[in-house]
Amino acid sequence: ALHAQYLENSIAGWVLTSFVAQTAEDKEILMKELFDKGTKITVLYTPKEQQQANPPRICPIQEIRKFGVIKWLDEVFDADPLVKLTLCNMARLHQVAVADRNTNVQSLYEAEERLSIVFTPESQYSKKRSLYGARASSTTVVPLRKSVFLSGVDLEKKKNIEFQLEEIRTQSDGINRQLEELLEKETEIRGNIQKIRKERDQLSELRKKYLSYQKKIEFHQQELDALTK
Repeated sequence: ALHAQYLENSIAGWVLTSFVAQTAEDKEILMKELFDKGTKITVLYTPKEQQQANPPRICPIQEIRKFGVIKWLDEVFDADPLVKLTLCNMARLHQVAVADRNTNVQSLYEAEERLSIVFTPESQYSKKRSLYGARASSTTVVPLRKSVFLSGVDLEKKKNIEFQLEEIRTQSDGINRQLEELLEKETEIRGNIQKIRKERDQLSELRKKYLSYQKKIEFHQQELDALTK
């Protein structure tokens, strides 16, 4: 929930509600569909030649960790790589620092002059350089706005649910394989049962023939005995 606040405080609302197209053709088709339906939603697109590029960091995270910086903002959420790249291009999330509540932001700014925006659990810090001097700057501190669009996002819970879902799918696949094996055995057993029934019917027919021949033998024996007396 806290990371959702960071994101919504960094990204314009119209960007959060936009579609991201994978190709220029998709963008044109989607824009036409939205226009025909009178829907005012923006379609964002990053050219293919830029889709493989990694957005440049201000500095390695290791250099500013000692000041309380935890991660860059683009590292605190999961998204499709193209969606994440688009958000970085629009809001420079890859250059926004996420810090803990004990961070001395002023010392952080002094150590890394290129850093502009820092989030702590309570506030958003924004540094603006003066137009009249390269080293002159001012820092604005504002409390975090509550998230609206991403208020239901709990990344940790999402990861746990995805992990549980994967386990259930694995177990389901195992049960499905066992079921298929049992069905094969059932088919084999049914075939054996039919074979046994057929053999039993054949045996019954043979028994009937045997009894019939026995009666004939007995009849003819009686006739033979009568002739010899």
